[in-house]
Amino acid sequence: MSQISPYNTFRLIFVTVLLLVSLAFSSHSFAQITSNAATETNTLKTLNFGFLIGLDELFTTTRSHAMLNQALKELGYEFNLVELPAKRSLANTSMGILDGDLSRAPHLTEGVTNLVQVPTPFISACYAGFSLGEKESSKPVINADWKETAAPVGVLFSVVSMREKAATIWPEKDIIYLKDTSQGVKMLNSGRIKTAILPTTLQQAISNLITDVRVSNTNLTQTTPILLNIPTYTYLNQKHQQLAIDLAKKIDQLRPSYNFVNSCEL
Repeated sequence: MSQISPYNTFRLIFVTVLLLVSLAFSSHSFAQITSNAATETNTLKTLNFGFLIGLDELFTTTRSHAMLNQALKELGYEFNLVELPAKRSLANTSMGILDGDLSRAPHLTEGVTNLVQVPTPFISACYAGFSLGEKESSKPVINADWKETAAPVGVLFSVVSMREKAATIWPEKDIIYLKDTSQGVKMLNSGRIKTAILPTTLQQAISNLITDVRVSNTNLTQTTPILLNIPTYTYLNQKHQQLAIDLAKKIDQLRPSYNFVNSCEL
């Protein structure tokens, strides 16, 4: 039987020890990297923003959401959307129950205290006329005589600036005031109105709600130009004054890289 020489024995022991040390160091390094990654994720502070009811899923697929997500992450934050009516969202932001209201026209914040505006427009509330069409069309179909063919027109009563704009386009007898978007959808379905003036951002959400038994493949189609463009801003509770400044700078820095076609695009 052959014997292992003392030299070979020493070399075997040395290689074994070296291998064990290497494995231990690699395991420690991997654990440290994993720990650092987890720590980095856990250090993000969470913000809760009030947002329009029924639009959170649609908004999460947009470039505006991606841009906001990146901006806040670079500032050390992540965020959740809380669906609330406008007044309650602003009230909860004022009281500090929410950290902010994500998208609100300035005139709607009048009289609400303890708010600080992120001083750069976030998205625009753009309004246009929509009608039911038998053929699917994701792009606007605007005829030269759209003013004449649009009536009767449904206009949201709560949007004062849109009511004023509509009054300069159509006679009073052709305008029906809507209490909310749902009523506009019902009146389109029943044929009570031919056109509903709605936010362009709601087109996809509303299309999913429309069922019209009179025609097949009914689709909500934009049939007028943009009639009103209202820039909206993010409002934070006043405890986030510095964040408001930093977030505005970060959004302005990132916006060009997201290639928005126009201010009405989400």
